[in-house]
Amino acid sequence: MIFLLHLFMKLKLTAAYILSFLCLTFLIHEAHDWVHALAARLLGGCWGPRTFDNWAFCEMSGPSYGMTILATLAGPLVNFVLIWIAWDRMDERSSPDQQSFGLALTFAVLPFSMILAALRGGGDLTTCIRLLFPHTDKSNHHLLSSIGLLIILLINVPPLLRAFSILPPWRGRLMFFPLMLILPGFLDHYLLTGLFDKLLIKNGVSERDCYFWVLGWGLLVFLGWFFTRKSLYKLLTEDELPI
Repeated sequence: MIFLLHLFMKLKLTAAYILSFLCLTFLIHEAHDWVHALAARLLGGCWGPRTFDNWAFCEMSGPSYGMTILATLAGPLVNFVLIWIAWDRMDERSSPDQQSFGLALTFAVLPFSMILAALRGGGDLTTCIRLLFPHTDKSNHHLLSSIGLLIILLINVPPLLRAFSILPPWRGRLMFFPLMLILPGFLDHYLLTGLFDKLLIKNGVSERDCYFWVLGWGLLVFLGWFFTRKSLYKLLTEDELPI
């Protein structure tokens, strides 16, 4: 019966939904980077540089391997927790509004970007694994990259499969799913790394002023998400079942 219900669901994709989803995506990105920066502050004792897509320990902190691992792992933990909250919201017994929000949260966490980074042998998690098991000759590089990729897949694939399963065929699964999976990550990277961070460098913005711009951006996307958030619950709508 639940499967039949999904067959007769449609997508209510509005301009408000797209705006709210993008704001949520950027907001999660900010939460990810601020958790990195906050961990570095608590462990190092001072605030380090922070741009739209980068963070670091302050020069005076002299971070140890352990401090670096903890601060590096802190950011992706935000994504991991959120995508599994999304997985829970998309349970087949949940209402369409809860499933709608779960879908938005799944894609806003940018799982494809995490998987792509791990496939390339990078990403926060793989970096932490390499710091935990350092080899000066890098003979274990491929093994550690494979372990990082496996963990990322185990975390991200189940929520993605659930998201795919609750979308209505065929427009939802063949069009909405791949677009929402891939495009937000590229937009996030282009805007924050390719545009905003380059503008900071080009204009010689000081480290202190970087915080001003980053905080302003975070406030802007928070307000954008806050005033449009209800639209994220209205993506999936039920059509009348045929008699």
